[in-house]
Amino acid sequence: MCNIRLSLGFLMMGASIWMGMAHASNAVLEDRIVAAVGPQVITYNELSSQVAMAMHQLEQSGQTAPSADVLRHEVLQSWIDEQLQLSLAEQWGIDASEAAVNAAIKRLAHGQPVSDWIKATGVSQAQARSKVRSQLLIMQVQTRALAGQVHITSRQVRDFQRAYEAEHTQVHVLDWLS
Repeated sequence: MCNIRLSLGFLMMGASIWMGMAHASNAVLEDRIVAAVGPQVITYNELSSQVAMAMHQLEQSGQTAPSADVLRHEVLQSWIDEQLQLSLAEQWGIDASEAAVNAAIKRLAHGQPVSDWIKATGVSQAQARSKVRSQLLIMQVQTRALAGQVHITSRQVRDFQRAYEAEHTQVHVLDWLS
């Protein structure tokens, strides 16, 4: 875990230096490696493509996009985090079966034909399956990482349930009185 944090620190430092250099020059930039996590790399053109997709998704959802520099940094950081977690999945021997990927895609399609859902995402079927597989692996890594850290007793569950029921009973009474 220490090696991963150290690697992440160097990657973030390299990304910061790269982003600073990109601001310092208006010269045409060639495609080059922006960041690497293990054997995985992201090039300038790939990062630019992902930033453009993120910008498009923000516009489609009606959200205000941050500045291009902020969005580029967020997309790069997200890619690094994803690659680190996928690396952990590989190290821990975590895998997502084809059946699990198929089931997740069916849930994401919300009852529409899967081919229509994939077409609506704007990526190829292989890309969509790869992204879903990656997300399943990341969820398993996060679950495993947190499993030993979360301890909830039966008493805590009962106390929460009582507090929840009491709060909602009060809300209903107040709604009725108003």
